[in-house]
Amino acid sequence: MNPNLFKSAEFYRRRYHNFATVLIIPLVCLLVFLFIFLLFAKKEVTVLSDGEISPIKVIDVIQSKSDYPISENNLTDNHAVKKRDVLIQYVNPAANTRQGGNNQNQNQSQNKQNKNQQQNNKNQKNGNQGQKNQNQNQNKKDQKNNNQSQQNKQGQKKTNQSQNQQNKNQNKNQSQNKQNGNQNQNNWNQNNQNDKVTASQDGVIHTNPKYEGENLIPRGTEIAQLYPDINKTRQVLITYYVSSKDVTRLKQGQKTHLALTKVGNDQISIRGKINSIASAATTTKKGNVFKVTAKAKVSKKDSQTIKYGLQGKTITVVEKKTFFDYYKDKLLNKNQK
Repeated sequence: MNPNLFKSAEFYRRRYHNFATVLIIPLVCLLVFLFIFLLFAKKEVTVLSDGEISPIKVIDVIQSKSDYPISENNLTDNHAVKKRDVLIQYVNPAANTRQGGNNQNQNQSQNKQNKNQQQNNKNQKNGNQGQKNQNQNQNKKDQKNNNQSQQNKQGQKKTNQSQNQQNKNQNKNQSQNKQNGNQNQNNWNQNNQNDKVTASQDGVIHTNPKYEGENLIPRGTEIAQLYPDINKTRQVLITYYVSSKDVTRLKQGQKTHLALTKVGNDQISIRGKINSIASAATTTKKGNVFKVTAKAKVSKKDSQTIKYGLQGKTITVVEKKTFFDYYKDKLLNKNQK
């Protein structure tokens, strides 16, 4: 063979520009890269569900205090209130009737006391006049009427005893009237407390939809709950439900992500960690589900926008696997079915 042929470009083009070098070698390199990627790259295994924002605790349960009609209802869902704000005002005609009756009884007692005082004054005046006449007769008949003088002294003694007894009765009546007045005032204050419902602390109202717009609610009925203010606590719970198949893969401390439905022009996302998994299932039309809650912190900006009850999609990362293990498990699971 002519050695000059090895120096030509035609020789090298024919030798290296063939099927093996153009197609097989790149495919082998690609397969090697994919194999390395499957061995080392990791994939997050997630559980998807629908969730909503709920409070970290319930501050107070608001109940109806009276069976009377409601004259003023300030309960509005997701409305912030301050401590001692009036939430519900009742119409209580019975309290007014009782107060009028108490005032009437007090006036009657006072009138009776005044009449007794007038009678006492009259008796005292008559006693003084009798004493004066007796003294005059005694001066004229000092020697002859010693027995009469003794009788007059006894009469004066009886008059004084009667006057003292009347004074005691008067003081007793005054004391009794004072006690009745205090009791009436306490009853009136108690009635005023039952005539309205106030907020026990600062918070946010969550109403019971069943009783919205009702003007007559039975005593003891739960009509609302008081939640913490998100602007102050900057903490919420992400609440969602998972199937019995997925609950076995969930553990406390796993990360949960809630993507809220678009609020205004912003897409809000909240991240938290699971802090509670229900031990008992809840029965629904779709089967048994388990309640899961995740505690999350929100930024100052988001705390001014989000509200209790907002819903979105939850994504819970249950584990991380290499792509090789992930697809291997999927293939094995398919083979088992």
